[in-house]
Amino acid sequence: MKMKKIVIIALTPITLLIVLTGYAVITEEYSSYLIRQELTKNYVKEGDKLCNSGDSKSCYDNGYYYEKEEKDYYAASKYYLKSCNLKHARGCNALGRYHETITKYFFGAFGFYGTSCRLGDGLGCVNTGLLYKNGKPKKDNFMAVQYFKKACNLYNGLGCYNLGVMYEQAEGVRQDKQKAKEYYNTACDFQEQLGCDKTRLQ
Repeated sequence: MKMKKIVIIALTPITLLIVLTGYAVITEEYSSYLIRQELTKNYVKEGDKLCNSGDSKSCYDNGYYYEKEEKDYYAASKYYLKSCNLKHARGCNALGRYHETITKYFFGAFGFYGTSCRLGDGLGCVNTGLLYKNGKPKKDNFMAVQYFKKACNLYNGLGCYNLGVMYEQAEGVRQDKQKAKEYYNTACDFQEQLGCDKTRLQ
């Protein structure tokens, strides 16, 4: 009996394309993958239209897609800039992160984080405080404390945690371990695990 030749070609980590005597059979899983890819492309195209019409969240979402899925940080930054110009706080924060981690342009990071903070994003306040604390571009523990306070007042647990660290280690403020403990507790209340870990150790 003549055996049919089977050729197996690995296409992606999630499936195989099986070719049987000239006929291509795509597994159901790979078919779903192709559909998801097509839907994503359509979503990004629709996001472009909405972004260009002034929808800040669509600009941010497209930036997030290019950053996380495509790893195209430059393309992502252009969408984040559009969203930030439309006063989307998280877009400004993401643009600050781009300059801090990718371009190493700390003055730019500082400016965009600060804008995010002024627009009411606690994470932008935290990141501004961290730049001050770490000396990027200028070390100023007093200003770091002010931004951590702003973040904590915006219910950002990481801001409360960092504020606790500043009081515990006497950075920018007089040492006050009781206040540090209070801020760690508040951070834990805001679901920040670092704060919870600190409260268990005290």
